[in-house]
Amino acid sequence: MSVFYGKRGKTRRLIMQNSKALLETHGIEHVTMQDIADAANVSRTTVFNYFGSVKGVLDALCEDEVNAVREYCERKEKREDNRPDVRHVFEQLIKDAAVFPALIIRVISASIVEPGGCNPILEIEQMILDRIGGDETKLTFLTGGFYAVLNHTYLHDGKIDENKMMDKMDSIIQQVEYMG
Repeated sequence: MSVFYGKRGKTRRLIMQNSKALLETHGIEHVTMQDIADAANVSRTTVFNYFGSVKGVLDALCEDEVNAVREYCERKEKREDNRPDVRHVFEQLIKDAAVFPALIIRVISASIVEPGGCNPILEIEQMILDRIGGDETKLTFLTGGFYAVLNHTYLHDGKIDENKMMDKMDSIIQQVEYMG
């Protein structure tokens, strides 16, 4: 995990925040380094120095998402007597999907079909495995259920209702827990 402090960290975060909204609005395929620079009010050279390419920005956003999920789980589990709970992983993913649905769907798709670069799905799957005792069959049902609910909700509603989606995931989690 890369950590940046001071002015460098502030500029990096500014570029990433503006990129996230831009990528969500216009789609990853339609955003250039100049678009990112304009949105962040920095030069194109600055964006290249920090990320190298639009894919580099996307990789940084992927890493940021994994860190957000990990930190959310750690905070929740610390308050709950360090009890790991798979629900925490999905709570954070759904919160982010409610704000940036197209970007989250694209990150998942890219992780599956585009080798190389950041693959947040592998890290998120490991967080899930750690919370379900390493059962890969349960992992398949949980992640498949998440992808299906996310895709179905976004395709039919054009947006993500965080509560509605979490209710569906709770149902899937309960069914998986009964698998034994």
